[in-house]
Amino acid sequence: MKHTIKLLSLLATILTLMGCNKDKEEVRHERDIIYTIGTSASSQQNADNITATVHLTTETEWQALLEQFCGYAEGDCSVTFRNANSVAKSATKEAVTYSTTDREEMKRWMARMEDEGKTVTVTYDNGTHTYNGIAYATAPQPEPVIMTTPLFSVSASHQVSFATGNLQYCATTGEYRMAASQYISLCVTSDASWTDLFEQDTVRHLGTEWRLLTQEEATYLLEMRFCSTVAGVENARYVRAKVADIHGLILFPDLFVWPDSVEL
Repeated sequence: MKHTIKLLSLLATILTLMGCNKDKEEVRHERDIIYTIGTSASSQQNADNITATVHLTTETEWQALLEQFCGYAEGDCSVTFRNANSVAKSATKEAVTYSTTDREEMKRWMARMEDEGKTVTVTYDNGTHTYNGIAYATAPQPEPVIMTTPLFSVSASHQVSFATGNLQYCATTGEYRMAASQYISLCVTSDASWTDLFEQDTVRHLGTEWRLLTQEEATYLLEMRFCSTVAGVENARYVRAKVADIHGLILFPDLFVWPDSVEL
């Protein structure tokens, strides 16, 4: 009987320790990552830096964000990030550099530098297919700026921007214009030279500047991409909406800060 009581006490102690370790693991995974997506030296596709903060609560979310950072870099952007709550573990202020052609190796290095409390910048060389990273002592980051060109991820390595309204295309002149009616159910035009109900094929393509999303891209956009926290909702991608009794969706860009003055 005494041995049974001792055994039960031992099991209870082990379970208690396991519970404590689990709590520590969950806390360790929580991060407030401030990151900036900017124009790389070889590209002028984005005029402004875009800064956002995301709150991560699991290791899966953290790994997904690192994957997305690599995708941004491959898209010819520079990515700079840091943990807002971390303190540098090393007193040295010397920069640490790292280069590799392996995405998984790069993600491991990025995670290790973040764990050391450093600020990390990552770029990508399309010529050599090499990720280049530099990590340095955490420094104050710039204030978030208003996004002038919202970007939406349609795959792990590709982003798009959308037309600002119901777009029409004239195949004979190669011109684009905004339709008089912005409601999709009313956008059929009587002018046969202008097309505004586009099909996902090559016959009625939107010229050379615009195109429709593929089915795979639309699925990634709505169901798979990693996004900012919007009005307290983590990883928000869209919200249902109704305008003039017409139902639709409001898509949130990858990087989005909900204005405090706007009601949800």
